[in-house]
Amino acid sequence: MADHPNFVGAHWFQLADQAITGRPRDGENYNIGFLNVVDAPYPEMVNAAQGLHRELYRRRLGQ
Repeated sequence: MADHPNFVGAHWFQLADQAITGRPRDGENYNIGFLNVVDAPYPEMVNAAQGLHRELYRRRLGQ
């Protein structure tokens, strides 16, 4: 999205994973956040976000 002129922005919708016991209605419980269920960060997700954030404005401005 950083490289496409028609996008204004984007965000990650979840900080932490769903509970191990699952959501009340359907039991869904999978890794969707930056943090696991004990609030420990996923290093791969953090590293990817940091890498993108370092170059985001440069890419957006075409530099």
